Amino acid sequence: MFSKISNKIAVIVVALLIISFSIFAFLNFSETKSTMIDMTKNAKDVVSIADRVIVEQIMAPKIDAVNKLVDYLQRNPSLTTTSEGLERLKKIFPEITGNAGTSQIFFGFASNGSLFNTTLKVGKHPEFLELTVSRDNYDARSRDWYKGAIAKGGLSFSTPYIAKTVERLSVTISKPVKVDGNVVGVVGTDIYI
Repeated sequence: MFSKISNKIAVIVVALLIISFSIFAFLNFSETKSTMIDMTKNAKDVVSIADRVIVEQIMAPKIDAVNKLVDYLQRNPSLTTTSEGLERLKKIFPEITGNAGTSQIFFGFASNGSLFNTTLKVGKHPEFLELTVSRDNYDARSRDWYKGAIAKGGLSFSTPYIAKTVERLSVTISKPVKVDGNVVGVVGTDIYI
């Protein structure tokens, strides 16, 4: 008889232990879940801060440079619409680039697909490059950065790609230039990642 009571007590103790472990496991799971959710929220906050820093420190000056050049060209439409203006633009493009506050900027023409590109290097004079369809087999109008700005009708960001000139991962910021409601070209600059 005594063994039957001890067996019953043993079963009850085991049942209580199983129930206790189950409760503790549930509480521990709930606490772990809560901690993980808090950590995820904190990580999102950190990523948001990092994104803001990237935009403010890297992208904002580039966006500002593109906007400045677009505004300048739209206020001076003869620079993009007359042959005399184009010759003048060739001469002043490096200076405009320096005033825009970026080390590199380019302009692709809607009329013929040619490209004006200026790169500023520390301690050196600006490097001006003109690419044309006939001479260089380069047509700015066929480039994703150009087409993206035209399609969007405003500021556009390309998908990342490997820039052939520097063999680095890049994103292009570009924006169309409009004169009398017509697109005369697209201004762009690169961000190297």
